[in-house]
Amino acid sequence: MAFVDTKYFKVVDENILFTGPYMELFVPGAYFKKDLAEQIGDTYKIFGIANFITYNDPDGKSPNPIRLLNIPVKIMTYPSGYDVRKMDLHSQNGEEPVVVLKYYTNDIFCEAYMPKVSINFKHFLQMLDGGKVPSFTPYDEVFNIWKKNMEISGINFDIPDSTYEIVIAERYRSRNNPQKKFGAVLAKDPNHDMTDYVSLSARELTKINSAFTGIIFEDMDMMLTSAVNKANTNKQESLSPMEEIIKY
Repeated sequence: MAFVDTKYFKVVDENILFTGPYMELFVPGAYFKKDLAEQIGDTYKIFGIANFITYNDPDGKSPNPIRLLNIPVKIMTYPSGYDVRKMDLHSQNGEEPVVVLKYYTNDIFCEAYMPKVSINFKHFLQMLDGGKVPSFTPYDEVFNIWKKNMEISGINFDIPDSTYEIVIAERYRSRNNPQKKFGAVLAKDPNHDMTDYVSLSARELTKINSAFTGIIFEDMDMMLTSAVNKANTNKQESLSPMEEIIKY
């Protein structure tokens, strides 16, 4: 069972039904360009990381706080209708086109049970490695999303949670200063905006860490250019473990 909030959802047979008066699910327009969403007749196939709001009335006048849907695989969903709005999803992009999916009492939200296939894990790992996890995702939810993806995919590496946390800490950097880990920003200011980060790909990470690490990566021309720019602007670099070994 991928996702059940017993206040607004229930499992009936093989489906999860929405039981509240009204709900809106906000699917970024960019999802449709990145193969993360597609419309199939009256249904939608979407990557299940999106913001949603439930309402206490069918007219949408009494909203509850916005929440994050955590089903980090592609799901089929069955709204009663939709519209397109310009909205700011707090995704660092400002206002953008958003497809708003609308659900009413007893609409089928999605299937309750999903096949445990490793391809779901592979797709999410590629997103994480490429810095492509949706940027409206709060930093403190990334770990939970990764673990949920593994649970749905039937993957278990049997390694400490700290290993996943190290990977996330390296990838997520301060938006104002990518040299600084975003976790360090939060350590100084726990009330800091949880989406005020940049998520770096492996290529971008090596480029900002050190000239040596960058040069032994895949794109030497780009990394040499980056190294020269750093030298010219006197930017501080991290010393890689390999450099520590070589200098002796």
